Amino acid sequence: MNLAALTMTFLALVAVPQGEQGKPVAVRIVAVQAYNSGQKTKQFGRGLEEIRAALKDIKFDTYRLVKAATVNVPYNKEARVPINAKYSLYIIPLSKESRGRIKLKVRVAMAPEGRQKKPVNAVMTTVVAVPGKQFKLRGLPLDRGELIVVLSVAVHNGPVA
Repeated sequence: MNLAALTMTFLALVAVPQGEQGKPVAVRIVAVQAYNSGQKTKQFGRGLEEIRAALKDIKFDTYRLVKAATVNVPYNKEARVPINAKYSLYIIPLSKESRGRIKLKVRVAMAPEGRQKKPVNAVMTTVVAVPGKQFKLRGLPLDRGELIVVLSVAVHNGPVA
């Protein structure tokens, strides 16, 4: 198979159906610093009400908001969301799956340190997200704790804002 035919086959497999092209994916991002401060009960900082349920199974006692944002991302386009000076989140909606689920490529990159010239991917994954349901990315060191990124998706009916 020649390169042109292979490219066309790939594009046919990842293309979003015609009716979906005008509907960007809204991605809600809430990034949290989680750490242990010796509290007897979990302490949640301001702005974390919407994700408390997503954090219930995590064994830290203190949660502080780092970044909250909603981005509208067209299919097969990448959006960058800076989280803080160290981390940035990159999102690419790939396709709409059965039952309204949305397939996303998600990665968290760390800013270059020392002699590095390019950001380093700390987390890179593909997920199939259920609109309205939250999922989280974990395991990213942040100060004396961990960065936790909670995401959820929805499909807009109008143009990208």
